[in-house]
Amino acid sequence: MLSFGLLPNNFQWLIKHCPVFPINGSKVRVITEPNEFYSELISKASKARNRISLSSLYLGTGKLEENLVSTLLNRAAECQDLKIHWLLDFTRGSRGVHNSRTMLQPLIASHPQTCSKTTTRLSTPLHTSKPTHSQHMSTPKALTQQVHTTAVSLASVFYATHPQVSLYHTPNLRGFLKWLIPQRWNEVIGLQHMKLYVFDDSLIMSGANLSNDYFTNRQDRYVAIENCPALADFYHRLIGAVSRYSLQLHEDNSTNMLPDVNVHPFLGDYAKYCMAMKQSVEKMWNEECEKNLTRLRQINQVTEGSSLNHGDPVNNSSTKSADSSVAELDTLVFPTVELGPFNLVNDSLVTNLLFESAEDHAKIQLASGYFNLTEEYKNCILEKSKANFGILMAHPTANGFLGAHGVAGGIPAAYTLIAKRFFNKIQQNNIQRVELFEYQRPKWTFHGKGLWYYKPDQSLPFLTMIGSPNFGRRSVNRDLESQLVIMTSNHPLQTALHGEQHHLYSSANLVTRQTFTQADRLVPYWIYMKIRGHAGRKVK
Repeated sequence: MLSFGLLPNNFQWLIKHCPVFPINGSKVRVITEPNEFYSELISKASKARNRISLSSLYLGTGKLEENLVSTLLNRAAECQDLKIHWLLDFTRGSRGVHNSRTMLQPLIASHPQTCSKTTTRLSTPLHTSKPTHSQHMSTPKALTQQVHTTAVSLASVFYATHPQVSLYHTPNLRGFLKWLIPQRWNEVIGLQHMKLYVFDDSLIMSGANLSNDYFTNRQDRYVAIENCPALADFYHRLIGAVSRYSLQLHEDNSTNMLPDVNVHPFLGDYAKYCMAMKQSVEKMWNEECEKNLTRLRQINQVTEGSSLNHGDPVNNSSTKSADSSVAELDTLVFPTVELGPFNLVNDSLVTNLLFESAEDHAKIQLASGYFNLTEEYKNCILEKSKANFGILMAHPTANGFLGAHGVAGGIPAAYTLIAKRFFNKIQQNNIQRVELFEYQRPKWTFHGKGLWYYKPDQSLPFLTMIGSPNFGRRSVNRDLESQLVIMTSNHPLQTALHGEQHHLYSSANLVTRQTFTQADRLVPYWIYMKIRGHAGRKVK
């Protein structure tokens, strides 16, 4: 049996649950500011040659977003072979008159042929010459099959060469519920929440959406992983697997399913649609997991002296194997996914196992822009885990819903109540190893999420989790989520991750008993009533 030195014994279980991608830590760059995130998107979009695959909740409608679309348009004109693919959420992307869909119309219209026109033409007979005897004798069923087969073939060519915009629609919003719930509030049912940005063989993983606030003064987390073809391929495939069973946007702003897909998220059979989406993602996931041993054999040659267990850099000359490139693999990247509506449970399993596997006196700094831990996470942190926790959340003034109209305006107070109850539980059980912090920065909001793991007596983290989940109920049950577990012995990368963590926590204050007695932190009575049984819901 192989022993993988880069994995500490208490984290060997990761190999069983996730695909693994060994890389060199120098390929991972930590981005700390929203404007840097935007600049990175523009830079990569303007240089991409083969593919751009973008997955986000939505695309905003401001000047910065227009510039991003223009950059893609210009690059597509320069590189004829460039394939552009967007995956957004249907409900969030359709909110309002001017929305994500209308923003992307120029990109789709930049090509004269549209998929909707293609499928319309294919409803007529395919031959123009005089029919042969065999063609005269074709049965309606055979002719229908011929039309369908050719439609699928031409549609496949179209989507391989034209910008594709896919809109995921949760299968749980259908029938009377879809008719009844108005825009914005229909988003509580379920969303496409993954934030994945692939440019050729590079990836930006984040929790940030593609809109003005996230490019200016809404703090999130971001890492750029350069020149890692296998990892970029993985996320390109994941976006494709979800997109296959999503609605496709056309030039006239209409949507439909791909011609060869016979299920529908809200008009067709619920069980059949869920099974099709689940199998689509499971297939590519299992194929990637099957490659784990092959990938890990590359680093098994490295001596134990280069392992993360000892904290020594892998590029020490005394530990290099015959292939020096092997000895440079000092970082392991494990993607996670969570597709609650389709019963694909992975990210929450990995998160719980990480909490439970933490060594005594290890330190976990955990962040969530919307602090609403699941009961399982709460129990794990407070009762099962041995680690010390510093949990960072948004102060009400840093909550994105501050000042919102109507019921949404009470959301910051709702999160205050949730935090207060969790804090009271800590106090009642005299748990000294868990502390809460609130991010507060003038004119900024907080949307950061993920964690940093510090081994006992270590000043730098050796592991981080970064991506879209907020560790709440909807991340587990309703939305599509993904994040990365990055485990590294690369000292510059560890230093950068520690700097990122310090940067975020430097704008935070420790939560104490006095925090919730301040006049501006009093929770209205109606919030107490509303939050009962609905703590997992939020609209973005």
